[in-house]
Amino acid sequence: MKSGRKYAYELWKSIPAGNGPDGDSIYSDFQRLKSRIVSDSASSVRPRSFRSLAVVSSACAGALAVLCAVLLLHSQASSIPEVEWQKVSARTGQISELVLPDGTSITINGGGSLLYPSEFTGSERSVFLDGEALFNVKKDPEHPFVIKTSGADVKVLGTRFNLCSYQSDPSVSLALYEGKVEFSYTDSKGAPAVCSLAPGERLVCDKLKGTVVKTDFVKDDFSGWTKRSYDFKGVPLNEILKQVSRVYGITFVIRDKALENISYYLTLAEAWSVDDFISLLEMDSRLRISRSSDVVDIYSGK
Repeated sequence: MKSGRKYAYELWKSIPAGNGPDGDSIYSDFQRLKSRIVSDSASSVRPRSFRSLAVVSSACAGALAVLCAVLLLHSQASSIPEVEWQKVSARTGQISELVLPDGTSITINGGGSLLYPSEFTGSERSVFLDGEALFNVKKDPEHPFVIKTSGADVKVLGTRFNLCSYQSDPSVSLALYEGKVEFSYTDSKGAPAVCSLAPGERLVCDKLKGTVVKTDFVKDDFSGWTKRSYDFKGVPLNEILKQVSRVYGITFVIRDKALENISYYLTLAEAWSVDDFISLLEMDSRLRISRSSDVVDIYSGK
């Protein structure tokens, strides 16, 4: 004789998955489950001892408990309002700004996109980011704000931070200005891990290696792109070009791999144009610049 729990589980598995919670499907599931209970109980009962009757009663009670759970789930699912998802994208060379239904303001860098619901429901306020964005999250301790990306998740209550997580990039970076955040990722052993940040701290997570490096930073180091200004301090050329291309909408191609890791200390003001930036690069004798329309090729100057 099967145990009540195992019997109830098998009855639960026997109910086919439907397309949605409606009255007809609930009634038909109930009738199917009821007939199974009656037929199985009739075939299982033997007038040999009270133990058999007790087992059957236990099985029926377990099955009825499962039925109640099914009805409850159907009822809860039917009461959940449908939510439409919106997508906002910033073209390369442009910046997009928006305010979410909860009052959270977001600035999206060029080439990035954000997916968010038309209305926040449930215990968390979740959005999906592919790219770089500056967040000013509306404080709501009872409903944490969660940003899901291709490499990690960021959970906050109410704070201001800059998150850069392009799907094509090998790393995710997070710089915190105010409040506190939790950064969830997969570590080098493939296990889930969490890293907390305090204001003035920045982390870089290698998505392939599963490693995280934390450093301190100056307030405007990583949000300058919102004003089209940058302050690079010992940043490799390939990283500089990647960031500048998103602002100006220009494609930079380094033709000599040896040039990628040359570090620069550069300050680009808001009024600077892409021509100003290219002229600045041409001052370095190690580089030779060739421009054709919106594509800039960089060769070794040797």
